[in-house]
Amino acid sequence: MVRAAAPALGEGGRIISTGSTVGERVLLPGLADYAATKAAVAAYTLGWARDLGPRGITVNLVQPGPVDTDMNPDGTDFAATLKAATALGRYGRPE
Repeated sequence: MVRAAAPALGEGGRIISTGSTVGERVLLPGLADYAATKAAVAAYTLGWARDLGPRGITVNLVQPGPVDTDMNPDGTDFAATLKAATALGRYGRPE
């Protein structure tokens, strides 16, 4: 998508990628494939910033930690492990 959109973007353009902190640290077994995809998003974003920055296009990566969703609910034993690894010691909220 970035490759297709980049020619249409001019100075002041913005690209924002959404990754995950799991792309930087894998706290639990079974997350290798997910972590690899999120690490790839981070690497692509760094590359796009280098490629597009000289054209005045800002490229950023947002890497949220655990967020309370149906797929990753707060209040479980798993959630306690994740919260312990965050700076604020809590889950984020989707809003």
